Amino acid sequence: MSKYPDGRQFQEVMRLSKEKLQSQGQNHLRLENIGSVWLGFRLRSSKFPDGYTTVIYEKGAWIFHMLRYLFQDPITGSEVRFQNFLKELMESFAGRLLSTEDLRRFAEKHMPKAIDLEGNRTLDWFFEEWVYDSGIPTYRISYSIAPLKEGRCLVKGKILQEDVPESFAMPVEVFAHFPAEKVVKLGRVDVSGKETIFRFTLATKPQRISLDRNNQILCNNKTL
Repeated sequence: MSKYPDGRQFQEVMRLSKEKLQSQGQNHLRLENIGSVWLGFRLRSSKFPDGYTTVIYEKGAWIFHMLRYLFQDPITGSEVRFQNFLKELMESFAGRLLSTEDLRRFAEKHMPKAIDLEGNRTLDWFFEEWVYDSGIPTYRISYSIAPLKEGRCLVKGKILQEDVPESFAMPVEVFAHFPAEKVVKLGRVDVSGKETIFRFTLATKPQRISLDRNNQILCNNKTL
């Protein structure tokens, strides 16, 4: 990202990566669903000759991309915490094999309090969803905009989560779009279960509301 400040090349790489993960192999099974990243070489089979490389390299890249997003300061956008995590990880395991549990341990050492979704100072929820299991969530957003005093407005709505277990949880960014292509991030909503409610008060009325505009999450994103 630092090499390409506008992020266009990076976004295109991640878009193509998502397409590969969602492509179908034999029996019309999506490649991402043949097994979890944790299985490693065991993902190889005659039925899915590209399964191993697709899941390991494509989803593996998305896992680090999502950790980068989760470690990012939601207000300032600072990535210092994620950079320190990677620096310590690489220095500690230079020339050595890195296990999944090593990765989890170092990630938990640097994780911000905001992503402690279970209140136990672990990333169990993230690793269970993205590393030890398979599945790509679909998010559908519906909302209404009601006028308030002095030109302000209330945006309230719900985010529907599909194609994953009800226990699946993920912080999802919500954005407001205004004229002249102005986009404002309203905040993160911790989505879990089938339906999550959100509400924001804005100074002016937006043209529309969207989710995950910066493609930080491996998901399918739709508006009702």
